[in-house]
Amino acid sequence: VALARDAIARRDGQALATVVNTSSHPWRGGATCAARAAAVSLGGATSAREHFKVDVETAIGAVRAARERGAAPSGACAEWDDVLGAFVACASCANDASVAEDGYEAHARATREFVKCFKNDEYGAWMTPAIYRIVDDARMRADEADRALRARGEKAAKLADVGSTLMLVYRAVSQTSAPEKKASQLYVVNTLFRIYFKLNTLHLCKNLINAVNLPTFLPFEQFAKSEKVTYNFYVGRLAVFEDAYERADQHLTYAFEKCHAQATKNKRLILQYLIPVRLILGSLPTQKLLSAYDVREFSDIVEAMRRGDARL
Repeated sequence: VALARDAIARRDGQALATVVNTSSHPWRGGATCAARAAAVSLGGATSAREHFKVDVETAIGAVRAARERGAAPSGACAEWDDVLGAFVACASCANDASVAEDGYEAHARATREFVKCFKNDEYGAWMTPAIYRIVDDARMRADEADRALRARGEKAAKLADVGSTLMLVYRAVSQTSAPEKKASQLYVVNTLFRIYFKLNTLHLCKNLINAVNLPTFLPFEQFAKSEKVTYNFYVGRLAVFEDAYERADQHLTYAFEKCHAQATKNKRLILQYLIPVRLILGSLPTQKLLSAYDVREFSDIVEAMRRGDARL
C-alpha cells in the first residue's frame, strides 16, 4: 500500500501500474500479508482467510487507518482509500478458486473507484499505464470467476458483467476534453472486442466500431501499431460473419501486413481467417505462404481450386 501511495504522490503511472497488478508483485507478497493482518485486527476475525477475503470494506478500512496514522507519503489523497483497499482485497483472492468470485467483485469495485479518481484528476493522463493493467486484470478476474462457477455447476456470467465495468472505463477515457487522457481508448475497445467474441455477443461490436469512427475519438494513426493490428483483426473477423468479404479482406490484410514480422503465431491466426476470405474472392495463396506460417490445412483445397478439381 505504501508503494501505491508513493506512486500516486509522485504521479508515476508506471509504478502505479505495477502496484495495481493483482496478479503479481507486490500484492501477493508482504504488502498483502500486512494488509490481511491489518484487516483482521480491525474486523475482529479469527483468521485473515476467514474474514479478509470476503470483506472489501474491511480492507478499505485498513488502508484508511494506515493513511490516518501517517503511514503514507505526503500528498496521498483520501479518495484513493477505496481504490487501494479494493485492489488489496482482490489480490488476497489470487490463485484461490474458492474465492474467485470475491476477487472479481473486489476488482470491479476497485475499477469503479479508480475511474472516479481518473475523472477527477485534470492531469490524469499520468494514470494511463495503470488503465492498461486494470483493463487486462478485469478480464482475467472475470474469466477466473467464471471457471470457478462452471466447476460448481453454476451459471458463469462474470465475463458478461465485466463488459459493463469496462464500458465505464471507456467512457472515462473518452468523455474528456484532454486528448492525452484518451491514449487508452483503442486498448479498451480491443479488450471489449475480445470479450464480445468470446461470449458470441457480436451485435455489441457494432457500437465499438461506431465509437472509433466518432470525431471525438483520437486519430487512428496515433495509437500503437499493435493496437491498430488487433482492432483490424477483430473488425475483419466481424466482417466475415456478416459475409462482407471485401471489407474483411481489407481489414485482415492490414492486420497481417502490419503485424510484427516475428509474431508468427499471430500472423498464422490472421491467415486462418484471411485465406478463406481470399479464396471466396478468387485469390489463391502460394504454397510458400502456407508452409511459412504452417497453415497447410488449406493446401488441398488450394491445389484443387488451382486445378479446377471440384471433387474435393
